[in-house]
Amino acid sequence: MVLRGVVAMVVLVGAPRVVHARHGCYELTEENYERCSVPTAWFETGMTALRYTPDKIDTTSGMYHLTTAPGDQVLSAIGWRFRAQIQSDRGFHAGMELDYAQFGTATVNAQSVQHGTTMTMPVNTQGDIVQAKLLVGKHVMAGPVMFGGELASGLQLTTYTTTDVPNYVVPWVQSWFVMEAHATACVWLTSHVTVMVESSVDVAHYDRVQLGLLFGVHLVPFDGLR
Repeated sequence: MVLRGVVAMVVLVGAPRVVHARHGCYELTEENYERCSVPTAWFETGMTALRYTPDKIDTTSGMYHLTTAPGDQVLSAIGWRFRAQIQSDRGFHAGMELDYAQFGTATVNAQSVQHGTTMTMPVNTQGDIVQAKLLVGKHVMAGPVMFGGELASGLQLTTYTTTDVPNYVVPWVQSWFVMEAHATACVWLTSHVTVMVESSVDVAHYDRVQLGLLFGVHLVPFDGLR
């Protein structure tokens, strides 16, 4: 009888833990309540700034042969970023991000043949940068602060437009594949709103770096676990 009573007590104590040990629940409190990572989605948008050295330019547009001017043409651009993400169990997340930025500091050499003479002059350009990427990442909580790391890959398109040539030059486009590593730090301002600082570097082109300041809206309120 004593043995049966001991077995019954073990079963009764252990049963709640078995019942509550569902997928995504990683801790039980002393009262046997489960603490689970809740699948959710959120959206972020804000400012972004990037700096990089573009590929060499060698193209023909209209009556001009355009080539990169001597020296490195480092571009700085400022724009906005939009991100949409979903979270799975244990802090893993996946999503997409779109960037749009403008620059106005690139210089190219424009060559043209006029009356049998080749003329060369420096030409200023301005343009737009568009990036579209898919991302995966992992984040951890430290109170109301969330730290994360991500990998993002996609395509970048840069459109150049000349600003000071006497004849019209058709805009031209450079495109390349990007593979970025992200580091993020996010603070919960309210139960549904966050502010995040993000830094990134293109692992395929180490001179291409980016910073962002984004505000996020979360569909599921903050519960201290995510």
